[in-house]
Amino acid sequence: MTEEFNYLGPNYQQGDYYGVCFIYPFVILYHLLSEIYSPNFLENKEGHLCRIPSYSALVKRNQFNNVILVIMSKIFKNLRIKFLDYYLNPTRERYLNLNELVDADFEKGNTFHIKQIYSKTVGFILQAPLRQFYEK
Repeated sequence: MTEEFNYLGPNYQQGDYYGVCFIYPFVILYHLLSEIYSPNFLENKEGHLCRIPSYSALVKRNQFNNVILVIMSKIFKNLRIKFLDYYLNPTRERYLNLNELVDADFEKGNTFHIKQIYSKTVGFILQAPLRQFYEK
């Protein structure tokens, strides 16, 4: 955790024994391109929607790690609850704890998270409007 690193968040590659971690940049780019100005809504453990600023607003505040955390929270429900606990009461200690919790969860889940994001990505690629471009 020094200024030499450009990303200080959780390691989402934990448990990637297949080598499909290259999917994460595509997922992040998709969310940024399709939702850059839209506010984000994440459901907390009580079932209430929490409004999170748009990715554009987060970037303007230099909250790059929160952009990634919001995107991943939309994909992984177990991460969503942990992120919201931190986001609603942010401190450096809670952030470091969040990173440790997510890293441990991804490591414990072994390949579960990788398979989850991989299957969603494959489903996206196989949708009819995109298939016309690569089936020619």
